[in-house]
Amino acid sequence: MKRILLAGILILSLAVCGAGCAAQAELDAPSASSGAGEETPHGGAEENPIDGAFAHMREVLGEEEAESETMAYLYDRQWYWELEEVFSRIDPNLYLYIDFDRDYILTQARMKLMATGEGESAANQFAAIGDFLRGEALRFHALLGETGADCPYTVDEASLAGALSGYRYSLNAPGEWPGGGAMPAWSGEYPLPLLAGVPEKEAYLYYAHPFGMLLNIRGTSKLYPDWPGLSPRMGLPEMRVMDADSDGEEEVVITHTWVTGVGLTYISAGSLYVVEYNPDSGVVRGTTVFDPDDFDDLLKDELSLRCDPGARSLSLSYRDQTVTQPLPELPELNETVRYGLIMGELMRYEFQDDGRIVLRADLVAYCKDYPYPAFAVTFPLTADVVYTDGEYSGRIGLQNVSLLESGW
Repeated sequence: MKRILLAGILILSLAVCGAGCAAQAELDAPSASSGAGEETPHGGAEENPIDGAFAHMREVLGEEEAESETMAYLYDRQWYWELEEVFSRIDPNLYLYIDFDRDYILTQARMKLMATGEGESAANQFAAIGDFLRGEALRFHALLGETGADCPYTVDEASLAGALSGYRYSLNAPGEWPGGGAMPAWSGEYPLPLLAGVPEKEAYLYYAHPFGMLLNIRGTSKLYPDWPGLSPRMGLPEMRVMDADSDGEEEVVITHTWVTGVGLTYISAGSLYVVEYNPDSGVVRGTTVFDPDDFDDLLKDELSLRCDPGARSLSLSYRDQTVTQPLPELPELNETVRYGLIMGELMRYEFQDDGRIVLRADLVAYCKDYPYPAFAVTFPLTADVVYTDGEYSGRIGLQNVSLLESGW
């Protein structure tokens, strides 16, 4: 009965608060403890083990490490874990229906930054995320306390402080990069794993799970919440610092295969990011993204697929190019057989020695009557990726698009 009551209280609370609960929670939530304090029952007010442990670490560390991206990230991550655990303790099924997900958290943090007018530096972004997560966790601990439920914090102050003392608070920035997409030597000492880097340009990319990716250029960091994390197959991003638009200034260019899986064919797709930055300070001036949807939008109106059951062939045309492939052995072949085209499931980007970026894709023609991998036909395609910088944002397009007779 108590579990039903708890669930009802939480559902009612969420329904009443809605989108405004984050702001109200921030007003109601106590300020973070500046020193170590004892845990209070049910997440009680002024003191809690998380704030206590982090306050202790900030006193132990020097000012630079205490205000580092790593410290801010660890604080956010701990409150994320705490809020997640509170929900799961209430009811594992209820957790599925609450707006506790990455996008919701990041949206609330972004709204806070917009409301305060603070810039979107990594420090401000992490602070906004942490404020929201902390406020929500304290609010739900208080709600549980009002019901008399036993829901202590998931960590005690001493244990958390001990764990925090085992980390390095500087970003891992090696003088050399393994290259070739090799997995860097990840160390448990560094909470933000290093994914890619160009050491000679002082540019590095880190994984800030579950809040996105952190790009650091010449010591200046920016958090990209919209950049997906690693795929289950752990495909690493690749990074170059190059003059992508031939304007005499270099940009950071990152390719990342973040979608992997099994569909009608093996799925492997990702995005291309071009970052304009101040070469002296490393401050980001603008970021342009090219993803599978952009690829579809650029080409779909100029591609046509034609099935000829009599000739047992399937033809794909792009402008003045046409490639014809034999039809697979279908269970039943007649004049009404239908094929459709899937464009963005198989694609990757390659950096060339001459400075070009080449997109390679397999366009998948699938049989609508027999939607199985054995009856799909692939049409290889290559194109040069072209970036142009505009006054307010850049643009990524494709040139030299070629349909190929066989795989690339």
